[in-house]
Amino acid sequence: MTNKNIYRSLGGLDPELIAKAAPVEKVQKKKKNGWVKWASLAACLCLIITASIVVLPSIIDDIFTGTGESNFIHFADEAVKGECGTITLTEENLTEYKCTFILEKTNDKPICFAFRGYTVLREYLDENGAILQEVQNYHIITPYDNYKEAAINHIVMDDKLIVTVNGVQMDNIPTAPGTYEITIDYSELENVLDRFEPFVDVVGFGTFVLDNELYGK
Repeated sequence: MTNKNIYRSLGGLDPELIAKAAPVEKVQKKKKNGWVKWASLAACLCLIITASIVVLPSIIDDIFTGTGESNFIHFADEAVKGECGTITLTEENLTEYKCTFILEKTNDKPICFAFRGYTVLREYLDENGAILQEVQNYHIITPYDNYKEAAINHIVMDDKLIVTVNGVQMDNIPTAPGTYEITIDYSELENVLDRFEPFVDVVGFGTFVLDNELYGK
């Protein structure tokens, strides 16, 4: 029955009875709305707690494993904007175990360049006689504040990188704003690692591909 039909049916009733009945209906409706409101708030609270338990640890872990959404793949000649300014990987020296970046730095936040590789420490047989290898994951970086403490799951060998800034060999990356041509010679890594990944992670900018043929570029 529609509201209009209900109104017509009530037309013959005593107005005082209708007036007495109206507050009861209003209170009941208010209670129902209050129950719905608290149920909605409880559902939202459960959703927030669930997201904090499931999602937050993953985000924190991604910061140190390099798998976060901010760690996009970039290629040579691609100008990439980050929290420290803009950086571009050039085509120069990419086939000589070197990489050259043009960094236009806008603030004094430190950055570093990180290379990854693996070394097989030993081979052994498991209980079923299968040959297994114990692999050590290395994270080789340029000096960067307390990054060594942050990368507790990796062995850091920053002395295997030769860093040149604007033609001058340096021990670290400048933190002051300015434009820098940064060349990193990582050829020594070939001598200490059994397998080297052709990528370099730049803190605050993402991951750059050092071998475009891997992606058909």
